[in-house]
Amino acid sequence: MFWMWTIASAASPGAEPLPPATVAQVAEYERLSQELESLAVKNAWAGVERMFKELLATGVAPSAADWLRGAEAARSIGDIGSAYVRIREARKLEPDNRMIVEWLYDIDHRYGTVDLACDLGSQIQLRREEIPFDPEAQRAIRFAQTQIRERCEFHGRLPAGEYRFYLTTFLVEPQVSSSKVELRELEIPKSIRRYLKAEWEKTLAEETQQEP
Repeated sequence: MFWMWTIASAASPGAEPLPPATVAQVAEYERLSQELESLAVKNAWAGVERMFKELLATGVAPSAADWLRGAEAARSIGDIGSAYVRIREARKLEPDNRMIVEWLYDIDHRYGTVDLACDLGSQIQLRREEIPFDPEAQRAIRFAQTQIRERCEFHGRLPAGEYRFYLTTFLVEPQVSSSKVELRELEIPKSIRRYLKAEWEKTLAEETQQEP
């Protein structure tokens, strides 16, 4: 069964609704939805994530099952923030689905929202001394660290615990206001820049060693 409603982006609550989906858009949506399910059965989550974004681009509102597959794909790479948004969209369609409610509850009680920013080229990194045993939590930390290294920006969710971002130590606490650290246009002393560069090169070397 497909949905003829148009989709309003979860990231843009005030967005203008799109025109009704065309027959071609619905056909493309159905094809992508079936392909998404096929990839999910194979646990090909990178493919599911790619397919899910293509599905959103059709302009046809996803089903609850589509949103949940998208959430699983986001969770597989550690993007818990996107997973949470997608699960909430699924709940709008299936408010009494116990699995959906429990999944949201789990994220709410294990992860906190974080807003971090720095200048590209600053070589500032996100650190956590005590890495949790839970593989999902580890992926979430690695995802945030990669976002910081590549974009010097992260807006999402991290497992509860203590983190260091440059000289700032902050605590992520579930169900508490977002942890925000703004380091753009920060003056960094030369001595600390040398330290950051050394740590940056060490991180890159460790990642190279871990590559298959």
